[in-house]
Amino acid sequence: MKEATNNSHFTLRDRIKIQIGLETGITIKEIADSIHFSRQKVYREIFNNGLIKKKHSPNPLRRDCLSISSYPFVCNNCPKKNICILKGRYYYADHAHNLASFRLHSSRSGSQLSKEQIASINSLVSPRLNNGQSIHHIYEDHKAELPICERTLRHMVNRNELDAKNLSLRRTVGRKLTHRNKSKLLPFDPYLLSNRMYDDFLDNESARTWYVELDTVIGNINSQKVLLTIFFPKIGFMFARLLAAKEAAFVLTELQSLRSLLGPKLWQKFFPVILTDRGLEFNHLPQIESDEAGQKTTEVYFTDAYRSNQKAGIESNHRLIRYVIPKGTSFDSLTQNDIDILFSNINGLRRQSLNNSSPFELAKKTLGLKFLSLINIYYIPSKRIVLKPSLLNKKATIV
Repeated sequence: MKEATNNSHFTLRDRIKIQIGLETGITIKEIADSIHFSRQKVYREIFNNGLIKKKHSPNPLRRDCLSISSYPFVCNNCPKKNICILKGRYYYADHAHNLASFRLHSSRSGSQLSKEQIASINSLVSPRLNNGQSIHHIYEDHKAELPICERTLRHMVNRNELDAKNLSLRRTVGRKLTHRNKSKLLPFDPYLLSNRMYDDFLDNESARTWYVELDTVIGNINSQKVLLTIFFPKIGFMFARLLAAKEAAFVLTELQSLRSLLGPKLWQKFFPVILTDRGLEFNHLPQIESDEAGQKTTEVYFTDAYRSNQKAGIESNHRLIRYVIPKGTSFDSLTQNDIDILFSNINGLRRQSLNNSSPFELAKKTLGLKFLSLINIYYIPSKRIVLKPSLLNKKATIV
């Protein structure tokens, strides 16, 4: 068993276990042991990253709930939390992780120079920068006197650490401002991700021997229909199902229909593990883990947020779809038969990464002709493969 440590940072997986532990009422020792941290560090985590909720209280002498002064120090598991009017503390894994990440980033940002060094750099650089000179020009003149590199100097200007602002930089003024979305992650159900995170996937060696990746591909902004893509990384084979909308209920229903179509033996053999991202359309996915009899047949795992490289195979394969259905094209005029034609052509393409075999050839050996027949993916002779919009022979609506 891994020893408790005070030197490493909590991961999101650790914080999910803390939240679930607090809500199920287990002891602080059990929580600490489950994530291999000391009790003192778990205490500090709950205090430092808990969310304080203030409520109006008619009693001015008692605004803090007394229960937060002792373990568990939060109101997550309190039966009166929905009607209590006192100030309480709550521990939410997503909030705690975002808060801790921001604090860590802030502590490591900014200049490490002394005030005297910054003042010296400012006196050399700011007057000349305000006169329209470039940073490169100034740096080359004062290279021997500056204790930093040119790139750091540029960062100091952009961080407003000098009198001269980045508006003095000609290219900065002319460059179009881009708005990066740095908003917090959407709140999630910790029970959904518990034991289903990407780290859990990596820890499960048997899960990585054979698994399936899922994703969705959207049309243009007015398109209702979306593609649910299903990819087998070990053989590079992919097929898709056309959904009426990008909603969790449609994804779950389609996978349940696919399970019924394939039958329990084929499903359990080829869908033992599913890996996908945290899109809201996959929120119901854990329901596919068990069959109608309640027996577990599949394990579901989710990649980390904004980490498309954790299922790079399916992301890379999507580019082949865009050869035929360019971005900005509506999917609403397409049928499932069109999608089957598309993926029959895609899977007939030989790949260098597969030793010049085609995914169809490998799928025929691995999945079998019965499987391919049930999902309506068929052989296309090499000379007849088409990966252009003309393949579907439809007047696509593009915006």
